[in-house]
Amino acid sequence: KKVVDRLSETRGTAKERQIKESLLRKRSGEIRGGLEQVVSGLQVVSKLQHVLDQADVSWSASRLLMNLTGISLLVFVGAVFAQVHFLTALACSAGVGGLPLLWLIRKRKKRVRKLVEQLPDVFELMSQALRAGHSLASAIQLVSQQMPDPISGEFARVFHEQNLGLKVEEALLNMAQRVDQMDVRFFVTAVLIQRQ
Repeated sequence: KKVVDRLSETRGTAKERQIKESLLRKRSGEIRGGLEQVVSGLQVVSKLQHVLDQADVSWSASRLLMNLTGISLLVFVGAVFAQVHFLTALACSAGVGGLPLLWLIRKRKKRVRKLVEQLPDVFELMSQALRAGHSLASAIQLVSQQMPDPISGEFARVFHEQNLGLKVEEALLNMAQRVDQMDVRFFVTAVLIQRQ
């Protein structure tokens, strides 16, 4: 209850509220219907959710998969009723289901590439903040406030996670797992070693 109360505070910028809302959804676990609960147990859903997180899209993977499947079936049935050739109807159905996934993968690649390009500036800013006597948590908050997206969003999420009671080390490991890039893993490992 305390976590929910703290997350539902309306203070802060729109970006901070968006990050808090996404954390609230993850903490409380979205209420799912019967079919969505079955779909969420599939292995492909966890991989799709990872892609959604990397692309910074706040959709539920199981709901997205169900919607795409439903739309593809509707297109297929509509094409069959319109007396379109079976293979053409199948191709249209696959295209309707596959195009959003291709867009998602492209968005993820673009965001991750931009994030990796921003890392040297992050290292510089954090080292200056730590040399000036700031704690690691306030250096992370400084990065989230001073840097542009997408790196600021990732560090804001780390800051809010540790604000909610998670250890800084665990929040950084969550970020490394979410971004899934070797440079970020090296950075997190270096910070963890320094902390120890």
